[in-house]
Amino acid sequence: MQLRLLLACALLLGGTVPASALGESPEERIAAVLQRRSPETRAPAELAQELARLGPDLIPLWRGWLVGEGVEAVFLAHGEHRPDAWAVTPEAAGELALLTLSKLPAEAVLADLERGILRDDPTPGEFLTAFQLLARLGSA
Repeated sequence: MQLRLLLACALLLGGTVPASALGESPEERIAAVLQRRSPETRAPAELAQELARLGPDLIPLWRGWLVGEGVEAVFLAHGEHRPDAWAVTPEAAGELALLTLSKLPAEAVLADLERGILRDDPTPGEFLTAFQLLARLGSA
């Protein structure tokens, strides 16, 4: 219990915590950030900053979101999708992932890109994803 509290405090203070450290799946931790807490809308930059605090071990997951993979695991994990329960729509998840990746350490993102996309012969969609991500990292 003390470790869980300590890790939660580290996350709140702007640190990063490994996805498995709190005993929750990455999808559960992402859902906790993206669930609407109040009627007020949170800006995408604020959401991306909170998501980036979940740590660089989620980079492959964010890369998947860029092409629409794995999004449903978060938005449908709690049963039927209710749009009013979320701070962002599933359709906007790719752009949010791109923004989140731009807030993570560039070295870690580039290493994942090299392992995940650029190492093999990328499809046109993967190439476009890599290009968009590199452009975002260059402007961050």
